Amino acid sequence: MERFLLSIVLFFTTVTIVAQPFGNEWIDYDQRYYKIPIHEDGVYRITFNDLANAGIAISGINPQHIQMYANGEPLPIYISGEADGVFNANDYIEFVGRRNDGRKESILFPSEAAHANRDYSLYNDTLHHFLTWTNQGGNPRIVNETDTDFNSYTPAQYLWKESKRVFTNNYYQGELDAFGVSAAYYTEAEGWMSGRFGFPGGSISLNVDIPTPFAFTGAGAPPA
Repeated sequence: MERFLLSIVLFFTTVTIVAQPFGNEWIDYDQRYYKIPIHEDGVYRITFNDLANAGIAISGINPQHIQMYANGEPLPIYISGEADGVFNANDYIEFVGRRNDGRKESILFPSEAAHANRDYSLYNDTLHHFLTWTNQGGNPRIVNETDTDFNSYTPAQYLWKESKRVFTNNYYQGELDAFGVSAAYYTEAEGWMSGRFGFPGGSISLNVDIPTPFAFTGAGAPPA
């Protein structure tokens, strides 16, 4: 009887392990994917010639069926001239590409708060975007905004925008044990940061200029 119960426990344990997501569930192995390395945030354009030079028979693909993925998620794209169902020589794809950062890496730490620098990856700055196509439409798209009914609105004098400096010049190992050895896993305060400054009883300081172009200086502006 004890052996039988043990077998049941092991069976359900195995099912639980196999059922865990791996992060590649977005891949359809019946489709082809073209990898696009992005290491700088910006708006990118892919032309007919770009696709043809990559060996894609783009003239035979309905542009409404084209998809793009980044970080395992579908990425909205804009395709010029896709309404006719043909990718013509003057058509193109545009998308907002982003570099790799450390936000997805927070799961490697004991907690979200233990990850010191989510703006910079522990590994590299390149995020691969994947271009593919399926056999159906309805894929995420960037839609042109053509509304002109704004005369009744009062223009705002300013808007809020975050500006920051991300320090990446030193790598710290995080917590060390009594022998000064780092753990085999990621620990609190491990990652890329600035050099050390300030310590109890010390006087070392760090002066940093934060870029704030076009800052609003009128009535109600925040203190400089």
